[in-house]
Amino acid sequence: MSSDTRPSTRSSSNRPLQLILAVVGLVALVVGVIYLFFSHGHHNLRGATGLIVGVILLVLAWWVGRSKSRSASSG
Repeated sequence: MSSDTRPSTRSSSNRPLQLILAVVGLVALVVGVIYLFFSHGHHNLRGATGLIVGVILLVLAWWVGRSKSRSASSG
């Protein structure tokens, strides 16, 4: 019975991390788009960096959520 509560405890402990990664990733994407479309020449690198960081953070958020559901289904 204690093994049934462990995955749910683990999954609930990963939820804030997943949410933070997703929110920061979305903010980075928005900032990257703003830099790319509303600024001139020298900010293009910052815009591209924002987009790359945003995508990486969203992938990490997805991975944290996926590893959580995998461990719950295998356990």
